[in-house]
This record gives sequence, C-alpha cells and structure tokens, in this order.
Amino acid sequence: MKIVPIYDYHVHSTFSGDGKSTIEENVKQAISLGLEEIGVSDHSFSHRTSGISVGDLERERAEIERLQSLYPDIKIKFGIEANLLNWEGNIDLTDADIKMLDYVILGIHKLTWGRGVKNSFSFNMTNFLSHSARHAEKITKSYARAFERYPISIVAHPNYAANCDINQLLSLCEEHNVLFELNRKHLQELGNCAGYINASKAKLVLSSDAHHYSALIL
Repeated sequence: MKIVPIYDYHVHSTFSGDGKSTIEENVKQAISLGLEEIGVSDHSFSHRTSGISVGDLERERAEIERLQSLYPDIKIKFGIEANLLNWEGNIDLTDADIKMLDYVILGIHKLTWGRGVKNSFSFNMTNFLSHSARHAEKITKSYARAFERYPISIVAHPNYAANCDINQLLSLCEEHNVLFELNRKHLQELGNCAGYINASKAKLVLSSDAHHYSALIL
C-alpha cells in the first residue's frame, strides 16, 4: 500500500535561524507536490542557534495571511516548534504566543536554555549525558506535564536529544489527542519501536522537518 501525504505540518522557513527557504518558496513547492495543507513551524525562542525572535511572531503571522490570499488553493497553517524546557513540563511559549498560532509542535532540542540556570543546566546536561531507563522515565513524565498544561498538537521527533519511554509516550499522545510524529529525518531514533507504534491507538503524522523547500514530503 502506498501512502500519499496530503499535508506537511513540520516545515521551517527563513524565520528559523537554520531555515533556507522563504515561506512562499515552501508554499509553492507544496502546491507542486499536490499537498492540500502546509504548516510552517519554525524553531521557538529558546533554541539558542535557530530560534525566532519574540517580535517575529506577528511578522510571520502577517506573512502567512498575505500568502494565503495569494494561494487560496492550499491551506497555510501557522505553527511553531516549541521546546520542552525542564522537568516541570514548561515550554517556551506564553498564553499570548499560543493564541497567535494554529498549532504547537513540542520537541526536545540540544541547544536550548529554559527558566532558571540551575533547572536548565540540570535538564539539558542530563539529556546530553544520560541514556538510562530512569532518565527516559523522567523525560516521559515531563512530556506528560506539558501535555496537561499546554494545547500541544504534535510531539516532534521522539527520542531525539533525549530518550523517552516510547510506549508510554504513545499512550500519553492517545490520552491527550496529540499526534505522534514520524519524522523523516529522525526515524532511526525510534529504534525497534515499530511494534509499539503499530499496536498503539495514538494518531500518527508523517513530517518532513524540511529546512529547505526541496525536502518537503514527496
């Protein structure tokens, strides 16, 4: 059976520090591929090398609205790839930020800095250094707290930057109606979890995590 994608919700633009294509270039590529929807989800503020600036949210929203009027045959959604910051499940968005968005992707990244030096150091350094089952359990609990506190739509590239309990994360996604991402760039990090994924009732989403328009889902 061939799966034909009709949307790609994890796409970066030049609003991200590491994005190589404009939103319009991404939209044009999505149209050429026959996608019905595209979601622009640049890195959020706490990503130290690639996060957008706080003032860019309004500018990016305005650009998406402008392009939506120019390209009415495709739905252009405005999201963000937020960062899980600490054990308490905080993310780097305020309620006001979230109200400007159509959806929120949540992930863990290696180059983030959260709320408070001690907490951030503890969270980020252990993600670099620890691969124990106990650490994976703590990370999974942090996801659970975030799902309870924020309207998360998609969990990005599970097991990237910090291992978690994939089976338990799938259960949390099902419970909180969060899409579990199959990220084309990071499938290898799911390891031998195909059995868990196939058995789960959690909804899945296939994403490109494209940083250039040529990498959008084909």
